[in-house]
Amino acid sequence: MDRDALSTRIRAIDRKLDDLTPINAEEHCIFKVHEQLLKVNEKAYKPVLLAIGPYNDHKKVGRGLMEEHKLRYLKQMLKRKNESSVEAYISALTELEETARNCYAERIRLTTHEFVEMMLLDGCFIIELFRKWEKPNIRDDPHDPIFQLDWMLPKIARDLLLFENQLPFFVLTRLFLMIESSQTPLPNQSEHLGEHPIKNEQSNEITCPESSTTIDQRPRSDYLVILPFVFSMAYYHFNGKTSVDQVLIQPKILSIYLVCRIQLSLLHWQDWKMSVKMLETNSKS
Repeated sequence: MDRDALSTRIRAIDRKLDDLTPINAEEHCIFKVHEQLLKVNEKAYKPVLLAIGPYNDHKKVGRGLMEEHKLRYLKQMLKRKNESSVEAYISALTELEETARNCYAERIRLTTHEFVEMMLLDGCFIIELFRKWEKPNIRDDPHDPIFQLDWMLPKIARDLLLFENQLPFFVLTRLFLMIESSQTPLPNQSEHLGEHPIKNEQSNEITCPESSTTIDQRPRSDYLVILPFVFSMAYYHFNGKTSVDQVLIQPKILSIYLVCRIQLSLLHWQDWKMSVKMLETNSKS
């Protein structure tokens, strides 16, 4: 092997070493589905309409249909707040980039610009979706297909529950607090992000843990643990259900609901790791 070829190979190996990222296993909380599970039923773990987070190709999922809706919802949010630029949101999310990246167990090959843009579009879409879903009278577009076409919301709710289709919850928290900080909440509008999908459930005799702390004072939650409520609400809404009991009687929905209740409770426990271990022990016995 001549000297030039050897030097080229040495540089190539050096670049690989430089590209290695530190292993922050303790910070990882969003994982990919194990390959063995994908072999059994890959479709069960893949979004069909809405891609959230960096694990799924946003341009391929649903043929990129929802990407335009994300931009539209962001534009509507800015208009409502009388803002003309996303500069403040980009700046805030850039500060969270490193922490957010470390939440993902897999290496994310998006550039800083791509990753921050993804957090902004995905996060604002989820927040605006909750807002519009809770209060039909504030929907900016009366012809919004998400709420006009019966099949869309259930599919979106289903995709939001997927293991790989996740954003760190603190990203949503930062965006939500920024959106609410400079505007007066609408009458009867939830002032905390977690209340949006739960509030309507409470009127149907489903209770959620009470807390006097604000959302930014609560222990950090790295999953969108509140989204199962969206799923159950969409399910009984679009299937003509008149009460939550009719939904919960179905085993699959009941399982989702129970898991969500457990996860919500964990948010209020000091030593949540110990609680998870206890739950795992009980489930095996």
